[in-house]
Amino acid sequence: MDSEIEVVELLDHQLRYLERATRSINPRMPAAFGAPHVIRAILDRLVERAVDLTDAGSEGEIARLPKRN
Repeated sequence: MDSEIEVVELLDHQLRYLERATRSINPRMPAAFGAPHVIRAILDRLVERAVDLTDAGSEGEIARLPKRN
């Protein structure tokens, strides 16, 4: 079924990264909005660079994808 809602599951270390990234982007942003904001920013940049995540089979490969473009 098509849906405009996506579910993202994150590990504790990934959430801590998002919290740090949020504070570096906007220290006054409420924590509840921070992670979604950072995730949206990351996705926007992947789209801008036409990165195809289906080419990656691991987190490490995803990290290297933008460097190829």
